Amino acid sequence: SWPAKQAFPGLDILRLLLLAPAAAPHVAATQPPLLPRLAALLGPDADKATSLMVLRAFANALYNPKLRATAMAAASSIMDTLATPIETGATGVRLAATSTLVNVASALREGGHADADALQLQALSVFAHALTGDALLQPAEEESLYRVLVALDTIVSMGLVQRETAKGLELRAAPQALGLPATAAGKVTELLKKLVGVLG
Repeated sequence: SWPAKQAFPGLDILRLLLLAPAAAPHVAATQPPLLPRLAALLGPDADKATSLMVLRAFANALYNPKLRATAMAAASSIMDTLATPIETGATGVRLAATSTLVNVASALREGGHADADALQLQALSVFAHALTGDALLQPAEEESLYRVLVALDTIVSMGLVQRETAKGLELRAAPQALGLPATAAGKVTELLKKLVGVLG
């Protein structure tokens, strides 16, 4: 295996391959499973390029309908990697992490996944963590904030159980406490207003 810091070119090709439906059976057959191995590259010493490519690979695997079930089987290990890049990552890395979160939420809404309840709880915990800091309130991070809100809305729109779980994780207060700048885009303010109403 390549050292993580030299793996960037291979990871760049891989994240593109993961969008191809024909790649799905090959990825599913990989042993040990590919996506948890990629998650292991995102330790505290991971550099920006490696983090960016791995997170984009996750997002693409979850987006690909033929690969989604395989990706969701690794969803817990994938979500374990998201808090740090959302909190402290560079703008591109943060955007890749929040895109992954949106795709996890969309897959959960589709249903049919093992451990769905546990994965929903894990996703809600990531939302709670993301929305209690101020990293997403910087103007350059507005699109990442919007994607976190989209992912949260996707989960809580699934039903009463999800909304009550979100409230139990203090996600009722987090949207209300967000101090959006006056320049925030309309799509952000409108979705935030919706979530405050849903969770209020």
